[in-house]
Amino acid sequence: MERHKKKDLLKLLNTMMEANSSVVKSLPAAPEDLADVFIQCQDAAIQIGTYLEKFEEEYRPLVEILEDYCEKIYQMSIATADENACRKISKKIRKQLTDLQNQIQYNMPDDRKEVVFLPYKASMWDSLESVWKAADQDEDTDAYVIPIPYYDKNPDGSFQEEHYEGDLYPEYVPITRYDEYDFEERRPDMIFIHNPYDNNNTVTSVHPFFYSGNLKKFTDQLIYIPYFILGEIDPDNEADVEGMKHFCITQGIINADKAIVQSENMKKIYVNVLTDFMKEHSGGDTRKYWEEKILGLGSPKMDKVLTTKKEDVSVPKEWRNVIEKEDGNWKKIIFYNTGLTALLRYGEKMLDKIEDVLEVFQKNQEEVALLWRPHPLFRATIVSVRPELEKRYDRIVEEYCRQGWGIYDDTVDLDRAIALSDGYYGDGSSIVQLYQETGQPIMYQNVDYLNKKNSSKFKFFLWSNGIFEVEKDSIWLVSFFYNFLCEYSLKTKKVKKIIGIPNNEKKHGSFYSLKKVKDELVLIPSRGTTIFFYHIIHETFSCIHFNECENRGEKFKICLKWKEWIYLFPISYSYILKINTDTKEVEYLEFDIISQLSKKDLPIFTSRYTQFNDKIYLPICNSNTIFEFNLSTETGKTINIGNVTNQYVTMCKLTNQEMILLDKYGKIILINMDDISTNRVSDISCYYDVKMKIWDSILMENSLFMIPESSEQEIKEFNIQTCELKKADFSDSICGDKIESGWWKYNTFSNISYLNSKIFMMNILEKCLYEISIDTGKVEQHFIEIDSQLEKIAQQIASFDLKKDGIIFEKNSTEINLDIFLKQMEKKNKIQKLLNFETGYLIFQKLKIGG
Repeated sequence: MERHKKKDLLKLLNTMMEANSSVVKSLPAAPEDLADVFIQCQDAAIQIGTYLEKFEEEYRPLVEILEDYCEKIYQMSIATADENACRKISKKIRKQLTDLQNQIQYNMPDDRKEVVFLPYKASMWDSLESVWKAADQDEDTDAYVIPIPYYDKNPDGSFQEEHYEGDLYPEYVPITRYDEYDFEERRPDMIFIHNPYDNNNTVTSVHPFFYSGNLKKFTDQLIYIPYFILGEIDPDNEADVEGMKHFCITQGIINADKAIVQSENMKKIYVNVLTDFMKEHSGGDTRKYWEEKILGLGSPKMDKVLTTKKEDVSVPKEWRNVIEKEDGNWKKIIFYNTGLTALLRYGEKMLDKIEDVLEVFQKNQEEVALLWRPHPLFRATIVSVRPELEKRYDRIVEEYCRQGWGIYDDTVDLDRAIALSDGYYGDGSSIVQLYQETGQPIMYQNVDYLNKKNSSKFKFFLWSNGIFEVEKDSIWLVSFFYNFLCEYSLKTKKVKKIIGIPNNEKKHGSFYSLKKVKDELVLIPSRGTTIFFYHIIHETFSCIHFNECENRGEKFKICLKWKEWIYLFPISYSYILKINTDTKEVEYLEFDIISQLSKKDLPIFTSRYTQFNDKIYLPICNSNTIFEFNLSTETGKTINIGNVTNQYVTMCKLTNQEMILLDKYGKIILINMDDISTNRVSDISCYYDVKMKIWDSILMENSLFMIPESSEQEIKEFNIQTCELKKADFSDSICGDKIESGWWKYNTFSNISYLNSKIFMMNILEKCLYEISIDTGKVEQHFIEIDSQLEKIAQQIASFDLKKDGIIFEKNSTEINLDIFLKQMEKKNKIQKLLNFETGYLIFQKLKIGG
């Protein structure tokens, strides 16, 4: 059958059925009152019968039913004054129409689907291609690829010249011109788009006809699939979610009938953001609507990347001249990506970085080939948003291409670049999420770091992102990047000792924290499943293993000693671990609240705990609940304090009868332990609103020092006795500088330690340790760097890690600079992971059946 006919026939029959009911409701009536209804019913019957007669004898019985229907309509038209007679005729008509509906619904072949794909940039076609392939191979579907025109924008928002890339698609993709397809006449069943911005993009715009609000008029299903892939984040991490809200709230999302996102986890974020957005702007709860509209089925971009083989791609002759050595072997190829976010953030400094990177690769061109592929809108963004950089950027590109020692890839074929290359270097972007699936090394560039200014230096900053141990004259910590165990002298301000941790399961962030127990340091695992013990006197390691669970996040941070036992409390793990310090045996303590939060991939315990005799108390993340754990009986229970808007992040023991809870948003709550023990916590003695976001706290004598999430804020000091709140005397020495962006903006300080009258806190952004004397107000900075005597040991450990790990997530900096990365790349062999993904097929089938 022709498109739409079966669907249109059923719609006509439904209209005729409704008309029959309306006539009965109007009885008794004068004939002239219903004349138009009877004429329309007969016209509809004639229209259906005329179409069915095209099929000769096959549907002749249906035509005869329609002829009889017309006769009954006539009979009813002359009997409208006789209500009983009309009702009898109406009953017969209802039976006829029901029979017709069933015959057409179940005996006629289904309509062919017509599906339209509207890419605008050919380089983004991979976000739709596998869905198109599924539609094109479906025997009941006609699929059309219709590239649409787009425009770069001037700084004032006006359009520049039109771009049309219909000739840049692969040869196997049949292209239909956008001006040869009549959307109003053909009304496709589905329209797929990957540009959600309509007129809200400051750099480019598709032709206004193809804005989502207009396309919605011409189809039953407008479907949006992002042209990008984002890094997976925790839906409960407010800082990370805040950074991606602009991806969720777009016209394409609002207007689409369905939106496909890369995972169920990402769906949660979209649903949460859009529900909150609609509640704020229009009121009401729209969660169910968004949950049905957003589908976490995956990204078709993965299909393209993981099915593109190196040997199958076409390599231009001029590229081969760069890639091949004199002996015919290929150099290692590095995919260099420069992105828009870094450009907009750094401006002129971004061009300094590009020149610096090109200089390093030119120096290494005998062994490593550079494939520089800027974001497709890189130059357009410069012209529109940073026009002062245009001439300099053009000079850089022209000189690079003229010299001919590297590849400049401005083609639409991203997947060829990924398949050919042996490693990724450059800015964070959706390409990183794709590249990660190949199993090849990845290194982020740091625009603030220039190799040419620092090439003579090779320093390791051994900063910690977790709990560290402070002794009289030294500090023990685990380096976040390298898994070095480090002893640092507070007196000499030098690293006394570094020890490589053996057999570490992951290079980056395997251990955040450590705890000293007698003469041993317990290395608390974040990402691995091994607990290491380092004996300080004997200088030896021992280890124990524990079971992996379904969680893939950070496992533990808090460790406490009780008698002969060590207890580890989870960040993201299903149990509390109990370890015998003598036998090193492991037990798994299960509690419902921990198991439930773990299954939801929610963080459980990440901050401080307070101990009263054999009971300890820990705040549960993002809630007004604390967990009481009895060490003697190994039983636990939850206690709700305050109202549900409270989110406790840290706590302190004030006296043997009182403790202080700090809410994330700066509320101080003083609790009497007698109330806790009887589960009566409504008697809150002190409730003080600090009006700042809290990260951690230290209680020293009568002063509670509150550490903010960001060093842009100030450190507050709260006097417990007088309830006086003021800025801490040492705050200006540590806080106040504006932070541009990034994860560090919201988590500047790692956990805080103290000894006697001194506070020690690590500044993650500055990679330094602050030593603060409360008595004198003196603040000292410690940059925990490795000197020349330990440099060779550090390089050997780092080099071993780089060779061992398949994927490297590092910032280009003084720790591992680009030169070192390239030297390691010379030794690596490419292992491509190939999977036959079917994301596009699943998406199409889900939508076809009405998912």
